[in-house]
Amino acid sequence: MRVKQPSKRFSRNENITRQIEGRNPVMEALRAGTSLTQVFIEENVNQDDKIERINQLIWQKKIKKIRVSRKKLDRMSKTGGQHQGIIAIAEVGEEKNLNEIIANLWQTKKNPFFLVLSGVVYEHNLGAVLRTAESCQVDAVIVPNKATGLTPVVSRTSAGASEHVVLIHDNLFNVFKTFQKIGVKIVGATEKANRSIYRTNLTGPLAIVMGMEDTGISPALQKYLDAEIRIQMLGQMESLNMSVSAAVCLYEAVRQRRYNE
Repeated sequence: MRVKQPSKRFSRNENITRQIEGRNPVMEALRAGTSLTQVFIEENVNQDDKIERINQLIWQKKIKKIRVSRKKLDRMSKTGGQHQGIIAIAEVGEEKNLNEIIANLWQTKKNPFFLVLSGVVYEHNLGAVLRTAESCQVDAVIVPNKATGLTPVVSRTSAGASEHVVLIHDNLFNVFKTFQKIGVKIVGATEKANRSIYRTNLTGPLAIVMGMEDTGISPALQKYLDAEIRIQMLGQMESLNMSVSAAVCLYEAVRQRRYNE
């Protein structure tokens, strides 16, 4: 089935490189085949198993390694010094688009599974969501064009999962229209919904939509929803934060799609 072409490829300030900080993020970038141009390692870094494995992969992939002082890394850091003695510089590749993902799903006959974040997301929230999405094998996490990209903080918070999951920036109205054309059920998570997530069928082609923490899903986007679900709160608090809510929704979908008999 032909679908409408998405918005133009995402570009965040036309950057040609991005920074990856921390042992897990750098390790996952190496494992994922991310194109790294150079890796800065602290001169007196503790040579644990992870650093040894990173050094092996750097040597195997013929990536330039530069030993520097901790003060140099602190000056370079964009995560408040949370670099753990290692910072990698990666080339920014062309972002995949929804059309490519859908074509691959049809070819592999995989049951589509998407997560849509309907607002501009804080870096730490996005990183946490990407970590959960990768663990649940989501086909793509889709955010608005104005949302943040794979910043050092996002990468660090995701513990490197951001190197393994597809992140797409697009116009969400176009995305939802595409989902409608190809039969993907659009389910919005909102505390105002009457139906519990545990009483909603999440087994078919699916896109779970998470709203902004303060305003939820906008009325304009709500018109495209096939269903609204809520997470039952048993205590005194009225809601969970967005990244935790996304984790609950994704794992309930995984339970139904993989283990519900």
